[in-house]
Amino acid sequence: MRADRYKPLFTKELLMGPNAVRLLDEMLENHPIEGGRVLDLGCGTGLTSLFLARETGAERIFAADLWIPATENWKRIRAWGLEDKIIPLHTDARHLPFPDDYFDVVVSVDSYHYYGCEERFFAEKLLPLIRRGGQALILVPGLKREFENDVPGLFAEWVGEEAANFHDGDWWRKHVAAGCEDRVEVEVYETRQFEQPWQDWFDSGHEYGRQDRAFLSKGLDRLLNFIVIAVRVK
Repeated sequence: MRADRYKPLFTKELLMGPNAVRLLDEMLENHPIEGGRVLDLGCGTGLTSLFLARETGAERIFAADLWIPATENWKRIRAWGLEDKIIPLHTDARHLPFPDDYFDVVVSVDSYHYYGCEERFFAEKLLPLIRRGGQALILVPGLKREFENDVPGLFAEWVGEEAANFHDGDWWRKHVAAGCEDRVEVEVYETRQFEQPWQDWFDSGHEYGRQDRAFLSKGLDRLLNFIVIAVRVK
């Protein structure tokens, strides 16, 4: 995979969870980006924006994140020699500072579940930003199936109140299309990768990676998957 070229960057300083570069690489195999303006929503430390800039035909990438200051990402972008292609922003996904019909593609890897579970978030916050014929490529950590009763104790111990942000593919399909069914086509599927993105996170030596490894080894891995939500705007 193209992601292997970036192994030296899979460090505890740059990874913020299961390897988003690997997951993005797989998603782009099925949904290539051939040009235009791209919003990398929840870009973290900018690794996904770097990949988009080097491995796709995107003309300009807006690297937006709430947790990582734009100045920190700008330093990395300049070090990578991509200051003419990537623009960093420190902003909230709920209040994006862009005009309607501005983006050809919105990409979000491992962040959408933190804000996108809000009712009609896609229809009201993201869809207006995407031009007709454009697309949204969203990848979230999800569930193999919705919990029938209470959240399992192991899962609740792992994520606490954030358990409400995890759902299966059918839930995400209906949720993203809510309020805009006549304007979008939504495709949802599980990634073929699971172990390696997690293993990269464990190998980084990050404290949270060590904690996640302990939980997955207790059986949490049997509940989880990674879900792609590919939306085409009609």
